[in-house]
Amino acid sequence: MLLAPIIVRVGLCLSCCSLAAGEPTAPTFFVNFGASAHTSRGGMYWCQGASPAILSDTFVTVGEPARSAWRIEVGADAPERHVAAIIPLGDNRPGATDAFGSLDGASLVGLRLLGELGGRSLHVELITSRDADAAGIHLGNIAADALDASSWRAITLPLAQARAGSADAGATFLRISIDGHGPAWVALESLQLHQEETMAPSAAAAQLAVAKPVALRKALWVWKTRELLAEQPNYAPLLDLCRRQGITDLYFQIPYQYAGGTCTLERTDEQRAFNTLAAEQGITMHALDGNAKYVWAKNHPQMFALVDALADFNAGTGDAGRYRAVHLDNEPYVNAEWRDPETRKQLIRDYLALNRALKPRVHAANMAFGLDIPHWFETLDVAGNALHPDVSGNGPESILHLLMPLVDNLGIMSYRERVIGPNGVIACCLTEFALGKRYGVDVLAAVELGTGPDVEKGITLGCYSPKYAFDQIQTLQTAASQVEGCTGIAIHYYAPFRELERRL
Repeated sequence: MLLAPIIVRVGLCLSCCSLAAGEPTAPTFFVNFGASAHTSRGGMYWCQGASPAILSDTFVTVGEPARSAWRIEVGADAPERHVAAIIPLGDNRPGATDAFGSLDGASLVGLRLLGELGGRSLHVELITSRDADAAGIHLGNIAADALDASSWRAITLPLAQARAGSADAGATFLRISIDGHGPAWVALESLQLHQEETMAPSAAAAQLAVAKPVALRKALWVWKTRELLAEQPNYAPLLDLCRRQGITDLYFQIPYQYAGGTCTLERTDEQRAFNTLAAEQGITMHALDGNAKYVWAKNHPQMFALVDALADFNAGTGDAGRYRAVHLDNEPYVNAEWRDPETRKQLIRDYLALNRALKPRVHAANMAFGLDIPHWFETLDVAGNALHPDVSGNGPESILHLLMPLVDNLGIMSYRERVIGPNGVIACCLTEFALGKRYGVDVLAAVELGTGPDVEKGITLGCYSPKYAFDQIQTLQTAASQVEGCTGIAIHYYAPFRELERRL
C-alpha cells in the first residue's frame, strides 16, 4: 500500500524543447518552473529559461490548463536515445543551490505525464551529476501504452534500491531519455516522492500510483440560503452532496435584515432545523456573511449587530441547532477606493480594526471566528505597498501577519487552475500554512468552481471538465495532507459544485 505522495517542486534540465526532424540536439540547459513563457495559441507554460520563447501547445487541447507542465518533443530523425530531462531531486553538497529537499524516507518516485510516444519509450535513471552522459542507475522503462495523449497518468517507479548505490554522491538527479525511433512527445507536470509500506519485489516496471485517502477538514461555501431554506426538500440535496463528498464544514450564509442598528435573523426555525440535520452528519456550521462595504468603519456596527443576533439565536437553540463559528468574506480590495494609495491605507486600517474588535465579541458568544482572505495578503504592508513575504516575522509586517492573531481560522482564496506547481494552490498558501502553524490558526486552502462574467479568467476549475476539476480537488486533499500548517481544503461554492458532480 502506498502512502500519500510528498510533492516537490520540479526543475528540469531540458536538452530540447521542440526538436524538428534532422535538427541536432541542443546543449543541456537548466529550466525552473517559475516564470511564464507564451505558447503559440496565447496560453502560458509556467517555466523559466525556456528556448524558444514561443512554445508548442498542442496538448493544451485535452481540456486541462497548460500551466506547470513542460512539453518535450522529438522528431523522426532524433537520436535513438535522446536525453529529454535531468531533474534535480536533492543536493546536500556544500554550496549547492538546487536542493529540492531531503530524499530521506522516499522509496518511490512518481511522475505525472501526458504524451504520445509512438515507437519510443521513456528510460528513467538515477544519476549523480547534471552530465547528460553520466553513468546511470536504471529505475525502469515507461512504455508507449502506459501513456495517454488526452489524460494525465501517474507513473511510479522504485527508488530506494537505486538510491543506495548513489548515497555517497551528495547529489541525486533523475534522467529521462526518449528511446527508440520516430516522432514522439511527452509532457511532464509534476514529480512526487513517495513512501512505501509494502511493495512487491517484482515491481521494477512502471505502474499507476494509488494515493491513500486523507482525513482533512473539507469546507463548502453556501450562498443564497433564503431560497434553500424556503423549502425543506432543498435540504436533502445539499446534505446528500456533503455526505458523498466528505464535507465537514459549511460556510452557510445567514439571511437577515439590518435596520435601525438592529439585526434580525430570518427563517430562524428553518435554520435550526437545517443545522440539526447537518450536526447529525457531523458537519460544523459556520454563520457566513460578507460584503466589501462592511470594511469601512461606518459600517462596523452592522457586523457587531449580526454577531449579537447570532449569540441570541444560539442562546435560544439546542446544542445541535446552533452555529459553531462566524465566517466573514469581507474583501477590502473590491472597493473602488482600493485603487487610490491614500484611501487604501484607510481601508486596511478599518479592515484590521473590524477584525480586531470582532474576535473577542465572537468568542464571548462561544463561537470561533474565521475569515476569507486572498493568498496575496502576505505581499502587502499596512499601507498596501508591495512587501516580500517574510515567514520569519522579522522586518515590516504584512497584512497577513497582522491578521493571524485576530482569527481562529482562515479560508485562503488560492484560486488557481492547478493545484501543483509554483503558481498552484499549494505554492500560493505556503506562507499562510507556516504562519497558521505558528499562531495556532486553522488554515484551509480553497479552490474556485464558479464561472461567468464575475469570475476572473484563469482562477477557476469550473471551466474545465468535471473529471479534471474533481481530480484537482483530490490532488489538493492529498498534497495538503503533506504540508505542515494546513488543516483542510475549501470549495467555492455549492451551486457549481453540485452541477459539476451531476455532470461527472
